[in-house]
Parts: sequence; structure tokens; C-alpha cells
Amino acid sequence: VLSDSTKKTPSKDDAKIKTYLNKINAEDSSYSIDVVDSAWEGNRKTRIIKSNNIYLKGTYEVREDQLTLEKDGEGYYKKDNKVYSFTFDRNNNVKLNPSPLNKTLSDAINFTISSEILSKKDNELRTTGDIVNIGDSLGFISYPDFIDPSSLKMTLNNDVISTIFYKYGGSGFSGDETLTFNYNNHNVDNALISNLDKAIENIPSKLTWNDNPGSKNAYSELVNMFGEETAKKVPYLSDSSITSNNLDFDGTYYDDNDVLIYVTGSESD
Repeated sequence: VLSDSTKKTPSKDDAKIKTYLNKINAEDSSYSIDVVDSAWEGNRKTRIIKSNNIYLKGTYEVREDQLTLEKDGEGYYKKDNKVYSFTFDRNNNVKLNPSPLNKTLSDAINFTISSEILSKKDNELRTTGDIVNIGDSLGFISYPDFIDPSSLKMTLNNDVISTIFYKYGGSGFSGDETLTFNYNNHNVDNALISNLDKAIENIPSKLTWNDNPGSKNAYSELVNMFGEETAKKVPYLSDSSITSNNLDFDGTYYDDNDVLIYVTGSESD
């Protein structure tokens, strides 16, 4: 069994396979993807849109070919060589994380599967069942922890990957998911872009925990424990791995002016 999704002897078609993958994982690539889960029985789909500066992902209700955003979508936006994460609603309102990610757009999307674990036969790319953690390199899929590697199939059409199919399963559930690529339809609503640009322009020069929509609960916890005056003075931590709502705070008072505050994101932090 291979220990990760990158170590394997390249096939004779490795150069071609790299070209197919690069069409998707290049920083300036553009496409849309419709993702259909067999468990949804045709009434829901996930749509992903990627261009050279934005990535959007939302789950939609499908009624008479009309798509309605089911809940807030999520995405990444590249502006002035900085990549921001955000959520958006069906009216193109956005909630921006004001701290840029320490990643490129491609890094954030994480479609990093290695050509070395794929082989080409006719119009398909396949791999084998001995690849562990392959889901970690397929950023688009919904079940990265439950994918059956031997079922992964990438169909080629006109020298591009047109669909990705895989089966998933776990304790008491199973199904399959199909991702269909469209390289000609990747339009993004101008209102969404405008709202993102405005949100970036309005980022305060000095951030507090209250400035990030994703850390509002954390700020409320700070206010409850230490009062609003102290909460406003707590430096905002830009590390995305710990700026979530699942945070615990504790503190030690040294005197009226000095407080040491501990922030933990999990039992191991």
C-alpha cells in the first residue's frame, strides 16, 4: 500500500497526463463544474466556478432547470496578489475574511493529484486501489475521506478532462459522485465581484476579532470574559487554522493593565 497520493512510477503517458491536469490546476485556468451526488436524486447539485482570480462553490436546489442557492456558498478571491476567503448568499452579499491566506488560488483549491499515480487507457485516466489519502489531493470532491481509489475515473474529451467519477462509502452509507467540467461557461456575476472589491477596500488597518465574520462568536466570548474594552485590544490572529468559531479563551490578570489571554482551537492546540 502506498503511503500517499504522489509516490508511484510514472506511466509512459506521464507528460500527456500532466497536460490534462494542468488544464485544471493552473493558477489562470477557467472552467465551471457541476457536481452531482447519486444520493440527491436529481434535485440538488453543487456548482463550482473557477477563473484566473476567483473560485466559487455553492450547493443549489434544482427546480425546472432553475438553480436556487440552498445555503451560503464559499469561495476564494485574488486581488492585488492576495487571496481572500469569503462566503456569499443568493443576492451576492459577501462576508469576507479580512486576513489574506498565505496561499495561491491553486493552493486553496487543492487539486493536486499527481500524474504519477494515473495511467491512460483510451479516453480514460485511472488509478489503483492501493493509493492511501487520494481524496486529500482532489479538492473538488465531497467525500475525500471515503473515496474508493480504484473507482476513480477521469474521462477525456478533446484533450481535456470532461468528467471525474468516483464511488464513496463508509459505515452504513455509499454512493457515487460525478463532476462534469465546462471550459466555456465560467461567468461570475459582476455584482459579486463589486461587493468583494468594496469589502476589501473597507478592511480596517488594524483588525480585531470582531472584523472577521468567521470569528464573531469568538469576539462575543472575549467580551463575555473580559469586557468590550479589553476585547477590542486583543490582536486578531490571521492564521486561518485558528480563526474559527470553535475557540476557547482563558486568561490571567497580572494587574489592571495587563492580561495574558490563551486561545485554543482544539484539545491539541
